[in-house]
Amino acid sequence: MIHKKIMLFCAFLLANIAFSAPVNEANRIIDIQQRQLEQERIRQQQEKMQREF
Repeated sequence: MIHKKIMLFCAFLLANIAFSAPVNEANRIIDIQQRQLEQERIRQQQEKMQREF
């Protein structure tokens, strides 16, 4: 009975570690893309302001 609980706990930990890495990587990629979009938006605003002057 104890061995079964230990095996279940280990399997849960392993699954948790295995599935958290792709989620973290996806969040990192989304953060990078959001920063790039924000930088592009700022650049376009600056170009627009320069054209107006």
